[in-house]
Amino acid sequence: MQLLHTRKTQIDCWLTDDGRYRAEGIIDDDKGVRMLTYSGKEIQPGGDLHTMRVVLVVNRSLIIESAEIKMIDVPGDECMRACASPESLVGLSVTRGYTSGLKERIGGTKGCAHVFALLQQMGAAITQAAFTDPQNREHDQLQSWQPLMNTCYTWREDGPIVTERRQQAKTLEN
Repeated sequence: MQLLHTRKTQIDCWLTDDGRYRAEGIIDDDKGVRMLTYSGKEIQPGGDLHTMRVVLVVNRSLIIESAEIKMIDVPGDECMRACASPESLVGLSVTRGYTSGLKERIGGTKGCAHVFALLQQMGAAITQAAFTDPQNREHDQLQSWQPLMNTCYTWREDGPIVTERRQQAKTLEN
């Protein structure tokens, strides 16, 4: 067996002093074999083909307030021009509709597929961070599950978890 490619992704989410969430993500593609990129750049085994870093600042409502994208290692100069406009991400919610919002703003020929993949994962990581934030009591309340509805199989609108939450909410209202 021969290693051909390794992708590493790391996302760290922080609670800032001013009560926002700061997510720092990095995607790193390393080659297991020597290769030449489209630009003629030689990548040695273990060498970086792609390294991209994204920083998002998100408010308590899980809306992106600022974004930075840094292309560190790329196969060639054309990739530098493909760097999506980070300003286009401002105002996008990282919960329901996030992936379709990313597609509209930076998907396909509007941006870099690797940055897109990293941003998709960052949305889920930020949501997880927000729901574990000990300073955000909003997520302790019964209705805090609503932003998760229809984001996956478990939280599907017609599933047992959502049905149970709705019943609990009705009981509390009465």
